[in-house]
Amino acid sequence: MQYRCIALFPSLSNPISTCLQPYGRCSLCFSCFSFRFTSLTESGDATAQNCLTQNGWKLDRAVDAYYTNPSQFLVAEAKSQPDRRKIESIFQKYKELDRERNAEFILFNGMVRLLEDLRLPVESVRVLILAWKCEAKVQCEFSRDEFARGLLELGADSLDKLNQKLQSAEAELSNMTKLRELYNFTYDYAKQASQKNVDCDAAVAYWGIILSGRFALLDDWIQFIKDFNNNRSIPRDTWTLLFDFVMTVNGDCSKYDKDGAWPVVIDEFVEHIKAKQPKQAADGAVTVEPMEY
Repeated sequence: MQYRCIALFPSLSNPISTCLQPYGRCSLCFSCFSFRFTSLTESGDATAQNCLTQNGWKLDRAVDAYYTNPSQFLVAEAKSQPDRRKIESIFQKYKELDRERNAEFILFNGMVRLLEDLRLPVESVRVLILAWKCEAKVQCEFSRDEFARGLLELGADSLDKLNQKLQSAEAELSNMTKLRELYNFTYDYAKQASQKNVDCDAAVAYWGIILSGRFALLDDWIQFIKDFNNNRSIPRDTWTLLFDFVMTVNGDCSKYDKDGAWPVVIDEFVEHIKAKQPKQAADGAVTVEPMEY
């Protein structure tokens, strides 16, 4: 059976008509335009209407504009309260009993199955976003309360909804405040409970997840940390101020203020890059350009 659109929205061809075309297939009415937009972008209805309005209700143009800069069009959707019983049933599917703590958690094996069902690779930033929204304290682990908190915050009570909400949350990382919140959360999340600092390997892995595509010198930084920092653990001030370095200097070391309150390791990294660049130019290599972000 093919459902038909009976929306009483204004039609572009007739302001008092009802659509009655196969739902989502009509090229005339606003309702079907919104349906097609949300199907293509997995965005919400309010975001769809905002983007379509700003682009003259031209579907192709609106979709292109949304993917170019989604944060420009995102509108907070009216939240329907997720069903806590459905969230609990998801938790029950992946949880196991931790006998030492005599409590149920989603542990490593359950996390692997959850990510498989969500079709998310471990290195996806959306996995980190989920941990952030759950305010998780331990890597690869969710308590019942953490899991419920995260899904309620995201507004999801099914795996399909969770996938959609994580996609939207990833798009919101174009907002520097949101990105910084995720970045700051990650330091404590990556740290072992008994440690003061984050292991170098863990820091490198999470820098790759969060800063990939955002930091022009990411590969150089990671190699420098491995070679010159002797794999020493990463203190909080280095972690925190690297974000400021990325946002203000990025690939253009001429913007670097050596008299600023930078950690020594970042001072040394800038000197390392400046020493490399003349040699690269002499060898005919392409010099690093700062990234637009």
